[in-house]
Amino acid sequence: MLFKTMLRDAVSNEMASRGYNYMATGGDLLVNFRVFEQPTELKTMDNLGAGYWGAAESYAYDANRFGEVKLDKGSIIVQMIDRQKGVEVWQGYASGLTDGNVFDKNKDKVYSAVGAIFQKYEYRGDKL
Repeated sequence: MLFKTMLRDAVSNEMASRGYNYMATGGDLLVNFRVFEQPTELKTMDNLGAGYWGAAESYAYDANRFGEVKLDKGSIIVQMIDRQKGVEVWQGYASGLTDGNVFDKNKDKVYSAVGAIFQKYEYRGDKL
């Protein structure tokens, strides 16, 4: 449970640093995270990109946007879902958070891994 709490706090910290405000209910985005203890292959969709986040919000699903991601053991995936539309609008992941066969519960490593995930997230809540 300690690891999950650290992970939740790290994600919350990254979102707040990008101008997002936490809401227990309602909100525009749902932010999910999941950890994988064993190597995993996921079917994924490429992020919707800037077109989705712009004023026009025009986007379409394309078969070429789907793929597979192979995650090593000790991986974290963070997904953002448009609550109203029910679609994933962004995802990021980091691997290598194990110490032997268990997750490394070092707070600095957890925050660093989540920070690395969010380095790829270029949008700000206070600029939308």
